[in-house]
Amino acid sequence: MRKIIFSVLALFLITACAKNRVEQLTNRADAYNRSLRWSSLTAASALIADESRGKMIDKLSKLMKSSRIVDYSIVDLGLDSEKLHGSVVVEFSFYNNIDQSMRYRQEIQSWEFDKKQGKWFIKKARTTAIE
Repeated sequence: MRKIIFSVLALFLITACAKNRVEQLTNRADAYNRSLRWSSLTAASALIADESRGKMIDKLSKLMKSSRIVDYSIVDLGLDSEKLHGSVVVEFSFYNNIDQSMRYRQEIQSWEFDKKQGKWFIKKARTTAIE
């Protein structure tokens, strides 16, 4: 009887942890993209994985000089079976400072769960479409 109770309790904890990771990724991805929307590299950098931070900040700095995000929408979010890696698809509306036009781009962001810190961090972002 103890084995059954322990098994049910363990299953419940695993399910709760998985749901928590999905919710946490959703919240952190939203915070990261909101930081970009408001041109706050300081806030965005706190959500970037240490090993990716320098390269991503350089890329974002260049983008922010030539454009300004006016809106974003998280279109899709998916996790691997172990809930340690996630992909977030984001659509951005942005104002291009160079030709003074509104443009749209889609980006796939790769996120990784850091077990030690218990948090999600973005590892890389890849633009997939620009209109």
